[in-house]
Parts: sequence; C-alpha cells; structure tokens
Amino acid sequence: MAEPTRRSTRKRTQNTRYTNDILEEIRALVESDPEIPDVAAPIDDDHADDKDFSQDVVQVESEEEAGVLSGEDEMAFSENEQLRGSDFSSDELQDGRKKVKSKRQKKPKDTGSHSRGLPLDKKSVSKETTAIEISGGHPDDMEPVSRERAKWVRHETLPPRCPTSKGTGGLDHPFIFTKERRDAEAESFRKWYIDDGGQEKMEKAQDIISLDGESARSYTPQTRSYHDVLLGPYGNQKLFKVKTGNTLSIPDAWVTAEAQIDPAPEKPQEHSRDGWLMNLGDRIHCLGWAPNHGGDMQYLAIATTSDPPPNHPRVTAFEPVDPYKASITIWELRSKDEEGARMMDMSIEPKIMQVLCTEWGAIRRMQWCPAAGPMYDKEEDGEGSLKSIGLLAGIWTDGFLRVLDVKVDPTRRTRGIFAKYQEAAFASRPPETICSCLSWVSATNLAAGCANGFVAIWNIAKHITSSTESPPSPTSTPSPSPTLPPAPFFYHPLHLTYILNITSHHPFPTTHITTCSADGRLCLTSLSHPQTDTVLSPRHRNPISPLTYSPHILSILSPDEQDTIRSFALRQFFSPRSVAKASAQVTCLAAGSTHPCCLIGSADGTVMLTNPMRRLYRRKDNPAIAAAWQQVWFRHEWVAKKPYGSDLTLPSPPLSFPHPDQSDEPKPHHHHPLLPPGLDQKSYDIPPPPSLPPHSSLPRPGLARHLESFKLQSVPLVRNLTNSVRPFANPRAAGDFKQHYSAAAAAQESEGVLYQTIFEEEAAVTAVGWNPNVGVGGWAAAGMGSGVVRVGDLGI
Repeated sequence: MAEPTRRSTRKRTQNTRYTNDILEEIRALVESDPEIPDVAAPIDDDHADDKDFSQDVVQVESEEEAGVLSGEDEMAFSENEQLRGSDFSSDELQDGRKKVKSKRQKKPKDTGSHSRGLPLDKKSVSKETTAIEISGGHPDDMEPVSRERAKWVRHETLPPRCPTSKGTGGLDHPFIFTKERRDAEAESFRKWYIDDGGQEKMEKAQDIISLDGESARSYTPQTRSYHDVLLGPYGNQKLFKVKTGNTLSIPDAWVTAEAQIDPAPEKPQEHSRDGWLMNLGDRIHCLGWAPNHGGDMQYLAIATTSDPPPNHPRVTAFEPVDPYKASITIWELRSKDEEGARMMDMSIEPKIMQVLCTEWGAIRRMQWCPAAGPMYDKEEDGEGSLKSIGLLAGIWTDGFLRVLDVKVDPTRRTRGIFAKYQEAAFASRPPETICSCLSWVSATNLAAGCANGFVAIWNIAKHITSSTESPPSPTSTPSPSPTLPPAPFFYHPLHLTYILNITSHHPFPTTHITTCSADGRLCLTSLSHPQTDTVLSPRHRNPISPLTYSPHILSILSPDEQDTIRSFALRQFFSPRSVAKASAQVTCLAAGSTHPCCLIGSADGTVMLTNPMRRLYRRKDNPAIAAAWQQVWFRHEWVAKKPYGSDLTLPSPPLSFPHPDQSDEPKPHHHHPLLPPGLDQKSYDIPPPPSLPPHSSLPRPGLARHLESFKLQSVPLVRNLTNSVRPFANPRAAGDFKQHYSAAAAAQESEGVLYQTIFEEEAAVTAVGWNPNVGVGGWAAAGMGSGVVRVGDLGI
C-alpha cells in the first residue's frame, strides 16, 4: 500500500517583495519627464509593443532554422532581447506574479572558439591510431597516408632509388599531391607567367647587365686560393687542395688515397659514394635545388655570408643594413640514366653556370618557386636562347623581399657568367620593419616573416602582371613621386617578437603556415582565420630556428633544446613526438620532397639521416628504451692555423709527466693523429693569408677532413642531461643499449649539469637540402662553415 503524500498546511499567499525593479523606476522617471529621451526603446523602432516583438522573434527564429542569420539580424535580435526583456503587458499578470511569454530560446552565439586538433589518445598504440592522428580520420585523407606508410615505412635511413617487386620504396611525389593537383598548379603558374605576359615584364623590370671577371671580383668572396682537406679511408687519408671555384671528385680522391695502402691492387674496389666537393671560399649561408628539372641537368643555388666593406655602419637585427655587394652562385650538375635509375654523372665536372651579382647586401634566405620550371625564350630555334631555370625568392640584409627570374645561357652567346641584377622583378618590404624569413605558399603567393612578429603574404602574380614600371629599390635614384612597394594582402601579428623561420605546408595543405620566433614557440596558423585558428607548441627554453615541413607524414620537424628532433603533426600540433637525436646543437634541417627521409646538420660537423615515419608508427616500444634508426652521412672536422704563420694550431697530445727516476733521454717524435702518415706539422706549409677586414666572417686558414662509411645504429631517444657527449645513449636506459660515458660526463650527469659544447665555427654544417626532382630525389647537398659544399647521391 502506497504511503500518503505529505502536504503543507500553510496558506498559499503571494511572497513579499524585498527589492525594487530598477527598470520600473527608470521607466516611471522617463514617463514623468518628457524632456528625457526614451533610452529603453530601440533606435529604429520607437513604438514597438509586445506584439511586434513576438513577430520579430518568430521571424528571427525561422531565419535561424534556415541557417541564414546575418550579422546585422543577430545584433538587432540581441538588442531587442536585452532592451525589452523586462516589458510585460497587463494580461500577463496572474495570481500577483509575472510570467514571461513562452518562446523558443535563442541558440548560443558563436564565440569564435575552435578546436586545437584531435584529442590525444595515449592508451592506443596501433598503427591505425597513428594514421588517424596524422590524417585526421577522413577516408579521403586516410587513403594516401596509408599508402605512404606501406611504401616507405620499412626503410630505416637512406631513400631507395627504385621500387621493389612488392611496390615498396622508390622516389615519388607524396600521394596526397596527386597528378591533378600538380597539373593544376603548373597551369596556374603558366597562366600568369606565359599567357598574362609575366615573363616579359619580369625580364624588362630586372635590367640585367653582363660583367667581366675584373668588374665582378668585388662581388665574390675575397679569400685564400685553396682549401685543404683530408679524404680517404680512416687512418690512411690523403691531403688534397681544392682551389676556390673548383671541385674535387670524391671517388677519385678515395682511389688516390687507397693507392697509398696498396699501389697495385689485384681488383680495383668499386665505390658507390658518388659526389663532389665544391669550394666557394666563404661560409655557406643557404642553398637550394631548382625544382621541376627532370632532365640531365640539375641546378644548385648557393649563397655565402658576404662581408660588408670596411667602416660599414653596424646595426641591430631589427634594422635594415645599408646596401653593399654580394652574389649567388648557380652550379650545374649532370645526371645519367643507368639501369632505369638516374645516377650522378661523375665523368662531367660540375661548373658554374651563372653568378648573380647584386648590391642589396648579403643574402639571408632564399627559396625556389615550387611550380616554376625550365622555359626558353620565344625564338624560332632554342639554340643560343636564354633558359629560365626558375623563380628565386630571397631576403637581403636591406630588409627587402625580392623575386628574381634566373636565366642562364648554356652557349654563353647572349650572357656571360657574371650577371648584375640592377633591379628585381618584385621587391617589397612592410613599413617600419624588415623581412627575416620566407616561404612559398603556392605558385603565386609568397609569405615572409618580419622582425616585428607579423607575417606578410603577397600575390606576386597579381603585382607583376599588373605593374607598368619597375618596382622601387633602395639603390635607385629617388624620383619626385616615388612608387610605393606592393602591399601584401595578408598582414597579421602572429608573434610578439622576431620571427626566426617560417614554412608553408606545400603541397598540402596550403591554407596553413608554421612559424617560430625568438620567444621559443612554434605557431600553426590558418590563413583564413589567423586570429582564432591558431595552435601553439610547448615552449622551448631556447629560440629554435631550424624548421621544415615533411609532406609525406604531414608534420613539422624541429629540434628542441636537447638536440632531439621532434615531429609536430598538423592534427596534434600541441603534442610533439621525438623521432631522432643529434650529436650536437642542430643548425639545419631538410625533409625530402620525393621520400620521407630527413637530413640533420649539427654544429660539430655531423650530417645524419633518418626516416621519421618509421619512428612515428612504432608506438609499442618501452619509453625507457625507445630508439630511432640513424646513420651518419659524413663528419666534417676542422682545425685552424695560426693567423700569420705556417704552423697548424693542432690539439696537442695528452700531457704525460715523467717519473722521477726516469732519465732525461730524448723523446721520440709523436705523430699527430689528425695528420696522415708522412705529413707532420713542420712539413705542412701554407702561404700566409691576406689581410682580412675587422669582424670578418671569412673562414680562417686551416685543415679539414671528412670521415665517412658510418654504420647504421639505433640511437635511444631518452632525454638526458649530457646531450653533447658521444655516444648518444643515456647510461640509465635499459640494458639493450649499453654505452659508456667518460668519467667527466658521468660526474656532470650526477651533478645535474646541462651544457652544450662550443665547436669551431668553420666546422659547423650551416645548410642542407634534398633535390626535389623525382628520379634524382636521393641527391643531397650540405654546406659547411669552411666554405665547402658537399654533394652526394645517397640513394640505394
């Protein structure tokens, strides 16, 4: 039997009101004084009543259901609701209480908040989860990511030239960059460059003149004549002298060095290390391969750190530098077809095709347009015509962003080696700041980071095709009515301070960019909604400059303060994952365009290779023993000479104190370990260097050697304190990686010391780059602080 419900016996009466309605008092005051305006009524509707208000509500709600609510309607609806929410008619009073008219509640207003990416799932370790984190989970995006994994995940470090019988390996475009997209991009470039007359206008605006060797001397590095380097097998290397502007064949150097060991070998050893050493005479600042060249000729642009003239005013990094002379060198290398693969042709020596001479200061950054390709001028026969090898964008120390249409003449009939660019085809700079870095977003759009934390993007096709006169330049004579530089269509603050680097996500997605600044953060930004669609990475302790985008894994690669390479997936940018470990401070990075392998250059002269895709899909490993497969391409070591002598400043052997009972007999001569047999310090004679200007960045006279033939190794990724001591493993990691540190390193770790070793400036690797052309995508280039560039074919 149900229990009776308890009911209150109190008499039902109206509750006493202890507060007054402020709006009613204001309304009474307004009605009593006609001179006071009606502030509670809408501006556009002074005589609206409850009936009109209800009709407005019904009308707005019907528009909301249709999804066509405009910004003005939404604002009007909000005002009516706030100003009339306390108005009630007399028929609404019942039982002494106010009742609000029944109506649908308005949908919550969009506050502009957006998701920063996919949620982090630390429990699932399957490969499918990783593919979803990289692609986002949509079937159209999952399919190319899955094909990428099946094709390249089995290769540890080096890119394969040809695919296997199962279809794995080989060199190819990212699957997400389909042929339709490539054709559409090429057609977009051809439309404004050929059909709309962009080529003719760029040629007219640049005003290029040819220089002879004597006139061009002031544009090229003024340094010593030779670079001394040791090459060959470890322990039996031979000294070679490479003249400035010349090259050295690495296979021939090894054959010469091995002849010292066995002058008459029974069977000559075949070397697969095809490559060249090119001496430019000055510190290498940046380099880049020209894209869309599928033939026998490949082009490499190299820029060096040019010194300003003596007594040149010195300014901060936030200010433009007064213009002075500098140059960019364009080298041509040959390839050949061998058994279905494109190999480096070692029978033809690389040569300088053109030296771009400018008077805009030193080159800070440069990058080729990804859609531009080789084109000839419109002539009846291609013999002797100028050949455009691509559009080269650069930033000079005067703060301007410029675009050059680089044309070479293979026959030397029209133009010589030295070409002076009087003006640029496109030149611009935001007001009251300078450009610090650049990246091509598409075939027409070019982005640049600025010293004030802003990012600017120009549509160069629109400005070039619509221009009727040459762009302004700080070196040109000012006119009575100067022309303003082209204005960017996108100019937004993304950071609070100096932007160190910027990279677009070409070829996909081109709607986002990633930047890093001096505040230690990486920022992923949507170009369509730069104020709301922004994701920040975890903050680094130190400013990080190296930054690259890998289209095969849709991720950003960047080092941290402990020299660990971390992958920032675009869908989970807030949670990076470690994929490699460097031996010293990372100075440069490069991700492949035709394969997922990555080049890592460090301050100690080591260039390493790794496949970050393999590490991303291996999530079942114990974090204590997590490791990545890495391989050293070569290690560049360098020692200096005395400034005004001919003796080498080589590290002396360890000191040994004699025993008291030991007699003072003459000690035998100990050969220095860095020098090859038969060559000691006294016999190493180099003429004294020329006098250098103060604060010169030219490499000092010295001796370099290249160590190579390193084996594949598994490097633990455990974060440790002593990050600058080889080997790279943490001694506290699991027993599978038993590495030994020195006593000093163990003491530093026990005391919690964190430091980085300072290496010679000339020993550092300053620039690395992969060839973006399919067929020769395994070609790589690395520039050093000693002024030497090493080019090699790393394909297997």
